[in-house]
Amino acid sequence: MHAYFDYCEELFNRFLTGGEMLPPEIGAAFQLESCPEPYLLSGEAADPLCFLTTDPGPARNIHDRNRVIGCRETPLAGHCGYMENAARLTAHYVDEAGSSLSQRLIKQIKTAGKLGASGMLELHCLPFRSDWPPTEAEAGAAIDGAPQLATYHEHLRGYLAARSVVALAAVPADKPIADGTLEQPWVARLGGLIGFSRERWVRVPLSADGAPQAALFLSAEGSLLKGICCLQGAADWPEGAGMARLVANLERPPGRLTDPSGRVVRMMVNSQAGLDDA
Repeated sequence: MHAYFDYCEELFNRFLTGGEMLPPEIGAAFQLESCPEPYLLSGEAADPLCFLTTDPGPARNIHDRNRVIGCRETPLAGHCGYMENAARLTAHYVDEAGSSLSQRLIKQIKTAGKLGASGMLELHCLPFRSDWPPTEAEAGAAIDGAPQLATYHEHLRGYLAARSVVALAAVPADKPIADGTLEQPWVARLGGLIGFSRERWVRVPLSADGAPQAALFLSAEGSLLKGICCLQGAADWPEGAGMARLVANLERPPGRLTDPSGRVVRMMVNSQAGLDDA
């Protein structure tokens, strides 16, 4: 088992025993009485397709420490390790038909299956819950200011180095997605975490006219895929045809990526992408 998963088990055990999760000045912004959620898992963790998001969102009753320890009507069980609980949580969330979380996880599970992965693994940049959606600046400040999060990110980066992974990033709704989007601080942080190569990459448009703008930044490291999916206004997947286009491009070799018009997008070295007629 990779050191990342070992550290997640340590975080879970620290939660169960009431140990210090974060320095008080940073921990005050998080719901540390609720179970941390560093990742969610569907299928097997042997060779999963990984997805990276910002945080697990606000706490619910099922995440309360006393309920987890007592295992009272909750998918979380204190007598189980975190990896087993991650699988139980994922199944619970998927069963919440119609919720945005359920829809996101189902899309990811289906994508992992189409790409032949052993499972779907959603990892969180912030493993702790909060009752507010952290801004990119707040998330970055927490990561940079807490030794526990620095250690978590060290293990997370080490694990993702040898994995295919797609990160989700929100971009301002009033700004177009362009090559320079990769320079935005949070997008750049995600790229560093997943091992996105700035030497060889491409921007693949995903959205049709009239939809929120979406694009997939993709780099290839041998057989590994390193992607960042940017969507205007939300760190989520595009809808309908945009999602189908994203999955289709993940299945294709780098030389046959296509934009919404069907034109082939060329992967360039140290340069922005160009378009060829298909």
